[in-house]
Amino acid sequence: MGRIPRIARILAAIALFVAAVGWNAIDTFADRNPGPGRPDVALADVRDAGYYPAQAWLDGVNPYDPEAYRAAYDDVGQAFPLYSPLQMLVHLPLTWFPPEGARVGFYWFSLALLAAQAAITLRVAGRRSTVAATIAFTGFLAATHSGRLSLVSGQTTPLLGIGVALALAGPLPVAATAGVVLALTKPTIGVPLVAVALARGRVRPAIIGSAIAAIVSALMGVRLIDASGGLSEFLRGIGNDLDVTATIGSGRRVDAASLIARTFGAYPPLAFEILCAVVLGALACAAIHRATRDRPLADAPLVLAFLTPPLLFFHGSWDLLVVVPALVLLVRADPSACTPRRVRLMLFWLLLYVLVNPANSEFAERLFPDGPLDFFGTTVRGFAYLAAWLLAWDATRRLRAGRA
Repeated sequence: MGRIPRIARILAAIALFVAAVGWNAIDTFADRNPGPGRPDVALADVRDAGYYPAQAWLDGVNPYDPEAYRAAYDDVGQAFPLYSPLQMLVHLPLTWFPPEGARVGFYWFSLALLAAQAAITLRVAGRRSTVAATIAFTGFLAATHSGRLSLVSGQTTPLLGIGVALALAGPLPVAATAGVVLALTKPTIGVPLVAVALARGRVRPAIIGSAIAAIVSALMGVRLIDASGGLSEFLRGIGNDLDVTATIGSGRRVDAASLIARTFGAYPPLAFEILCAVVLGALACAAIHRATRDRPLADAPLVLAFLTPPLLFFHGSWDLLVVVPALVLLVRADPSACTPRRVRLMLFWLLLYVLVNPANSEFAERLFPDGPLDFFGTTVRGFAYLAAWLLAWDATRRLRAGRA
């Protein structure tokens, strides 16, 4: 059988893209006038964690203080999570527009970022980022549960995905440094990313990127401290913010602590969450460092590096877009990859299930409106992600000089 003509591949990719994006756009914009008991959740995150925090910084309001933040802006639906001040800088251009226009514009900008993430992912994973491949892959990402949630709710996850991909696999030091800065807009992604990047030997990008992010955040933070009335009040507001946001999106969290919470029916204390993150992070970094030193071309350490940040701290389903490069790495037939084929297949199907999450898809929710599949979309999905991480960790740990 001959190869499919290029124009046919492009048309098929466009059809997938239009179907996925059209589905998400309808879901986002079909009801812009929610009634009583139906809060406006479409693009709520860019409103609460993007537009208004940036506007608050301009207005001299501390968005990390839930009381002051909500008192200043009636439209805010939830408290501002503990993003770094870089998050406000990234969203400052939105403040040039009225709130509704900024939210709608951000949807299409996020779609462009998703296409950029698709192209960069293909490139860093050793694939050709042709027009057809990029369009088709963007459509696939938009159709996954993680991609759909990111677009519909107005998350900045595609930007984080770009940052993580560049930081861990970008070919140029400048690109890797920029990736670290982008990832640090969300410290729960950025801090673990810096750790695994250091373990992979990307020392200069990790250190320089962290320094740039810290300096910019400190400069922006001066205004917030002044708005709070001093450092002690600023820290008090952050403490209140942590209390309020600790369980936001808890039903869709994918980190290890949330899996423990769903399994035993109660959220562990913050100290336990931190301990769990430190232990898992240390295990991952040690395995990545040894394997990268002994087998620099092996794929298992890089797959583990991509899987580690979302597992450690507070993360929702949308954050799993940052692990997409691992999925692409697992399908390349490279003799230098080292990971046994059966392990690659298990990892691939586990990650595909986690990203697509059919139990919480739009079709499943319409077929089963009472939510009987929620257990598979939350707890089972969480165990699938943990199992994928353990497989990647074990494959990485087994790598030794002279051994496959």
